[in-house]
Amino acid sequence: MIGLRPQLGVSYHAQNLKIVDGLQTIPTLQLIPELDSSYRTEWFGPWVGLNGTLLFNHQSKLEVGIEYHYTFYNATANWNARPDFMHPKSFTHQAEGGGIVYRIKNQIKLSKVLKLNLSLNYKDWRANKKGIDKVFFSTGSSKETKLNSVNWSSLGINVGFNYSF
Repeated sequence: MIGLRPQLGVSYHAQNLKIVDGLQTIPTLQLIPELDSSYRTEWFGPWVGLNGTLLFNHQSKLEVGIEYHYTFYNATANWNARPDFMHPKSFTHQAEGGGIVYRIKNQIKLSKVLKLNLSLNYKDWRANKKGIDKVFFSTGSSKETKLNSVNWSSLGINVGFNYSF
């Protein structure tokens, strides 16, 4: 049995990145003292997709999906090692972009109550339209420049079990 299902939704993803124990390489290799910078990102927006399902004799189900996301990107950073930047907000990023999500999942029936799930997910998103990089200086002034591009790609491999009782 084969099935196709269109999908539509809105997604929100946030990342909280910390930067510590960095090395300065110019003019000499040395540890950056008290480095504790942060970068918080948000990716949100509408998406459309298509999900396909293929059943094999009630023992195995294969699902394949693809999604296109239109995304609005925002980020705020605190670059604490830069005394010429304002703290805690050193700069912000804003942009628009898009991304693709690919997904494949296999569910194998092991018994009447137990199923094995195997999945592979790949995501490749880029925020590269209308990008603005705004830097806030410790003097109280700020400057806007063009944000070239922000890229986010990830690969997830998952193994799990479903137990029905």
